Amino acid sequence: MKKVYTAQNVTEAHFVRDLLESQGLVVTVRGEDLWGASGELPFVDAWPTVWVLDDEREAEAQELVQQYEATKAAPAPGQATWRCVHCGQELEPQFTTCWSCGTERQG
Repeated sequence: MKKVYTAQNVTEAHFVRDLLESQGLVVTVRGEDLWGASGELPFVDAWPTVWVLDDEREAEAQELVQQYEATKAAPAPGQATWRCVHCGQELEPQFTTCWSCGTERQG
């Protein structure tokens, strides 16, 4: 059994588990019971992990996780961040108002 992913929350761990299982991998989520101890434990110790049970398929699982990470970090097609004309804060495309100064997005 090899750890292939550390999620920041239980939902993400189960999403990655489902992603890997959809490709025929046998995986399990461990540490989800520690999620409730967040704040009492160092936060990274409470993050759930995804493990592939077949050591021989670890590389395949790692490749799928890397693909997931790449799409998670990429902005949605046709959407780009925008910069507030008043204060210069860079904002994600779903925001229409600058969280820093309250200025509405232009155009």
